[in-house]
This record gives sequence, structure tokens and C-alpha cells, in this order.
Amino acid sequence: MPLIAVSCSTAPFTKVESRRVWGAESAIELFLFQELLYRGLAPLLQVLFYDDGSFYPSLYHLWRDIEFRHTPGMITEADMFFPNERVAVFCDSTKHHRGAKNAAKDRAVNQRLEAVGIRVARVPGAVIASDLGAAADMVTDALRERA
Repeated sequence: MPLIAVSCSTAPFTKVESRRVWGAESAIELFLFQELLYRGLAPLLQVLFYDDGSFYPSLYHLWRDIEFRHTPGMITEADMFFPNERVAVFCDSTKHHRGAKNAAKDRAVNQRLEAVGIRVARVPGAVIASDLGAAADMVTDALRERA
């Protein structure tokens, strides 16, 4: 019997508890990651960015780099990253991205990333939870703009 693929964006999630997948640290990250994979897109997860433009796909890789101690300060850690297109994706939950102070912090991070040639796609967690297809479209739009 052939397998039938169902788009994550057309089938609603009935169980929204987070499942531990390395690199997907929250349910919204996991859901968006799964939808992007379904669309044939495979971003790196949990990528660290630095002021000199360097990036590392995980803390493990960071510590393996002997030059780590000599790099400028870390800008941020993105939830997902497309290195060829140089697009960083953030899944912005309301818990950590609400209010003027957090909005200012996010703008500062965006500016620092854009200064080193990284485009930012911020996807609200509420959009991921309510319309996964639209959330993934936000990422694919950012990828197209970068191409």
C-alpha cells in the first residue's frame, strides 16, 4: 500500500505537546521545522551568530573551533538558519517577545544580523499555532527575497 503524504499545513495538530527533538526547543519550533521539511526545506537548527559574520550550527561545533576564543561577541542564537540564502528564522513566542523592551531587543538583534549580511525572518508563535501554512509561507517569502 503506498504512503499518502499529508501537508502539515492542511492537517490540524490534535496533540500540541512538545516532543523532544534535538535543536527544536519548543513546540512552535518543532511544528514550523516539520512543515519546512515537508516543503523540502531543511534549515540548520540553533545557530549562533557573531559580529564578525561567523556562525556555528551548535555549541558543540563552537567549542570544536580553536579560534572561538578570539571571535567578537555573540549576536544571538537563531532557531533556524538557511546558510546558502543567509536567512535566520526566529519563532517568536509571546512569552519572550512581548512588550517594548523585548521589541527593542529584537530590533537591535535584527540590525546586527543585517549588518553582517544575515536576513531575518521573525515568525510569531501565534501564527505558527493558528496557521502553520502561513507561518511557513513567511519563511519561504524571506528565502525568495534573498535569492
